[in-house]
Amino acid sequence: MEIRYLTHGKYETGGYRHGLFFAQQLHYKFDGSKLKVLRNKQTFRRLNHLKLQYWGFMNSGAELQVVSVRLALISIFRNLFTKGRVFIIMHNYDKTDGKGRLLRFYYHLLFIFLKMNSSDRFRVVTDSPFFMDQFGKVIKLPIVLFPNFFDTQKLVVFRKEQKERKIHLGQWSEKNSPDIFDLAEQLSAISFKCYFSTLNKNAQNTTKTYQISYFDTYDSYLDEMSNCAYSLALPSVNEGWNRVAHESILVGTTVIGFDKGGLGYLLKEASMPIVKNVEEAYQKVLEGNHPKPDIAFIEKYDISNAPTFLGNRID
Repeated sequence: MEIRYLTHGKYETGGYRHGLFFAQQLHYKFDGSKLKVLRNKQTFRRLNHLKLQYWGFMNSGAELQVVSVRLALISIFRNLFTKGRVFIIMHNYDKTDGKGRLLRFYYHLLFIFLKMNSSDRFRVVTDSPFFMDQFGKVIKLPIVLFPNFFDTQKLVVFRKEQKERKIHLGQWSEKNSPDIFDLAEQLSAISFKCYFSTLNKNAQNTTKTYQISYFDTYDSYLDEMSNCAYSLALPSVNEGWNRVAHESILVGTTVIGFDKGGLGYLLKEASMPIVKNVEEAYQKVLEGNHPKPDIAFIEKYDISNAPTFLGNRID
């Protein structure tokens, strides 16, 4: 059996890595299967999305497809009258996240199909209990819960007892709350060095109150985050299982965040502080408390548990 992971995007984001790991687990589960990873690295805007759909259609002919959400409809269409199976990686959905008109229309069509079809050949894969519950209220397709897993032993070695006056503001993203820039100004005024991390080398920048930092290696990214007193997770929309927050917890840096979407589940399970607004986040930083992450949380999401977690969810 051939398994294909179809995705798109210039950068290997957390969403890309999550989908890839899920596809790999399917490959390990089905003896004798072959895994092929196809990633279209072009940037798709407006009508150029049609090129992405054509690419997705031409490459959705395997016995089993794991696809990013923007390739879901075309892959399902290709496999409607075959025995092909499609697993749709859908981390989150929020109507307020600023999608363009064409993308909003696409999601509208996708959800119409997901509400009408109950075939077990097509399944939705999400990474948080929050969105498993939300999607379960509106779609008929089977939903697979598969969170992020990490090789925890490779991350915990970065932990440091002595922290610097640094704050990781999270990943540079349009999803961040606009108030985070005011918070960065407040924190820099009391001698904290604030920075966003980015996957885009060209996005690097330095302002009076924060930096946008690119890291050449994953280890250098983790090492800098482990130096920080805190990491902040303050998205403006409901998101899935926040990979950056999870990484921060594993390298020993306390995460202060909003109870939004899957992020709220992650923070509660790891015993991290939850705040309602940036004013509360500022106060948490001033208090200087660093709660230890729940050991059970760290062990639960180690990669060694991924096969057991997947278990009978997939047949």
